[in-house]
Amino acid sequence: MGDQIRNLRRKKHLTRRYLAEHTGVSILRVMLWEINLQRPDDTMLVHIASALGVTLRELTGKREVVRQAAPVEAGTLSPFPFAEDLSDGERLLWHGQPNKNRLFTSADAVNIPVSLFFLAFSVWWTYLAILANAWLLCVSIPLFLVALHLLLFRFLVKRYVKGRTYYALTDARILLIYDGKDQRQIRSIPYSEVRDVRMTLAGQGGSLYFDVYGYVAVSRAASQRIDNTGLTTGVGDANAFFDLADPKSVLQTVQEQIALLKDKKSDHTHKSQP
Repeated sequence: MGDQIRNLRRKKHLTRRYLAEHTGVSILRVMLWEINLQRPDDTMLVHIASALGVTLRELTGKREVVRQAAPVEAGTLSPFPFAEDLSDGERLLWHGQPNKNRLFTSADAVNIPVSLFFLAFSVWWTYLAILANAWLLCVSIPLFLVALHLLLFRFLVKRYVKGRTYYALTDARILLIYDGKDQRQIRSIPYSEVRDVRMTLAGQGGSLYFDVYGYVAVSRAASQRIDNTGLTTGVGDANAFFDLADPKSVLQTVQEQIALLKDKKSDHTHKSQP
């Protein structure tokens, strides 16, 4: 497959940079394809054939059977509900939602015992209020309700928020979207502002954390205790994709876009030099 991609590219007098830009990957990825160290998946083969101006059969050969991808916009695997928010010419590479069935995190190893202690304290306070003065119930009842929220209701809130949260990657930026009942929140992070990307794995999935230049971000542990616990609504304060089904492939896409941007900057620098 790699030889065929290389031969067709050269026959069309196209550069690796051209193929990378028209398939939404890095030049390094194209090179790995051509030297047979990586093989593009079925959907990517459709995009490669389109970029090279050939049919899928010409690219793969008659003997190779490839599952045809649905005829959608390049880089889009399924309908994106917020396509109207994309800029003209902006190409969608990936989109998804957090796993709303994953309610517990490692932070709950601390949060739940603290919530149980708070609930026990509120029950004890209510008991004292009944024995002493009824007016103390004005304090104990709110304490009891707060304890119930920390122990139970916040998980219902978390599931609701996740159901309205969407993540997306385009060829220009990272998008975090919260489609609230009354208002839509969109956070846009250009790849040029991303300093580093970290991944944490949990069970069958994981989360991605983006370190952004000029942004006073909450630490990873703190953001897990705040933004992914049901204690906040909307996109929160953390620049993160929480509870992804396949965080490794999403991370790879982000890294490729950052590498592609660096390649463009390097090429521009070389051209501007006398």
